[in-house]
Amino acid sequence: MVSDLIRRKHLSRDDVIGVGVGAPGPLSHRDGIIFQAANLPGWKNVRMRRGILERTGLPTLLDNDANAAAFAEFWVGAGKGVRELVTLTLGTGIGSGIIIDGSLLRGHFENAAELGHMIVQAGGRLCPCGQLGCLEQYASPGNVAKHCMEQLREGAHSTLSEVLEHNGKFGSRHIAEAAQAGDELAMKLWDEACYYIAI
Repeated sequence: MVSDLIRRKHLSRDDVIGVGVGAPGPLSHRDGIIFQAANLPGWKNVRMRRGILERTGLPTLLDNDANAAAFAEFWVGAGKGVRELVTLTLGTGIGSGIIIDGSLLRGHFENAAELGHMIVQAGGRLCPCGQLGCLEQYASPGNVAKHCMEQLREGAHSTLSEVLEHNGKFGSRHIAEAAQAGDELAMKLWDEACYYIAI
């Protein structure tokens, strides 16, 4: 990807300062290692920074994707000009980054602010991280769509059945559109996701 991007932009390697990688955690920013990506099966102790450096010859930094998003918002986005902020990234899972007094909160073990793996339902749904009841099992767009499909296959009534039948799957965008149109199942799932994010 790095080589393709350099070629497409008509650059030389000398024009490139380095490579930045935002990856799911937990990981070590300092050592450039992804310890285990809960939503990427088989990704355990991946030496991401070293691998990219060896293949590109370019200085490489690795950070948690949500930390990178939080810092970007702090630096040039919605948080520009503030000293504290919290960013939530909602996708396959839920990531988060926290800026306190103008600095990214990393914590002693470099994995502070993993809010997606905060338990919001004791004894709840099993998360790929191994815990029960993590926030991302109840509120991440990927899991909301997954649980909606499960309910439809168990016989729940919803306009989303047509989308599932036609496409074989659907995403959180379809649930949001159905909720806005008044679909009861979609509204219930949307409200549940908002409830758990609020917790």
